Amino acid sequence: MKKLKEKIKTSLGEKRTASLKKALRIGRIVKNVVCWSLIAILTVAIVIFMITKISGGTPTVFGYTLHRIVSGSMEPELKIGDVIVGKKVTDTVDVHVGDIITFQGDSRFDNQKVTHRVMVSPYDNGKGKIVLVTMGDANLVDDGEIDFNDVESKLVMKLNVLRDIYDFFFSQWGLIVFIFLLVLIFFDEIINIVKLSVSRAEQDDTESIQEIVERIKREQLEEKQRLLAEKEGQADDPAPLSEENEDSAVEKDTAQKNDD
Repeated sequence: MKKLKEKIKTSLGEKRTASLKKALRIGRIVKNVVCWSLIAILTVAIVIFMITKISGGTPTVFGYTLHRIVSGSMEPELKIGDVIVGKKVTDTVDVHVGDIITFQGDSRFDNQKVTHRVMVSPYDNGKGKIVLVTMGDANLVDDGEIDFNDVESKLVMKLNVLRDIYDFFFSQWGLIVFIFLLVLIFFDEIINIVKLSVSRAEQDDTESIQEIVERIKREQLEEKQRLLAEKEGQADDPAPLSEENEDSAVEKDTAQKNDD
C-alpha cells in the first residue's frame, strides 16, 4: 500500500513538473511575442516620426496625425505639451465653426504649424481662394484669413497620457530604454540558443553512452553464446581412448580370435 502511495505521489509530482515546464515554455513564447511586437511598433514609430521630423512634415498614420501643442494660445482647452490626434482634412465641408484645426502658418506665424479654433467656416474671398478665419481661445484678435489649402487636420481627441510618454520617448533616457530593451531581448535569445545547444550536446552524450552500453552487452551475449556452443560441441564428440584402454581392446580381440 505504501509503495502504491509513493508511486501515485511520484506520478503526480512528474505531472506537475511537466505542467510547470509547459507553462514556462508558453510564458516565454508569449513574452517573446509581446516584446518583439513592441520593438517592431516602436521601431516603425521612431522611423515615421524621425523621417517626418527631419523633412518638416507631420507624422501621419492611416489619415490621422499627431501634433504637440507648443504655445498657450489655446488655453485652457489645449495646454503647452498636450498631444492631439487630428484627422486629415480634404474637403471644405469637413470644417465648421467651432472646430479646432491645425494648419501650416505663414510668415505671420513664423512659418510654424498652428492649432486654433475656426471662427468663420471656409468661403471664397473673391480672389480665387478658399479661406477661413481662425483664432486662439486665449487670444484677443483673430488670425485673419487662412488659406484652406494650408489646413492639415481637424482635432479628433486629446491624448493626455501621451504627453509624458512623448517627452520621454524623444528624450535621451527614452533612447537608452529602447536600446536596453533591444539588448535584453538579444541576450535572452542568445541564452536560449546556448541552452538549446547544451541540451542537444547532453542528449548526444547520453545517446553515445547508451550505444556503448548496448555494444558491451551485445559482445557479452555473443561471448556467452560462443562458449555455450563450444560446450555443446564437446558433448557431441566421442571421448578419445587412453593407452591402457587401447591395450585392453587389443587383448580382447586376440583372445576372441584364439577361441575361434
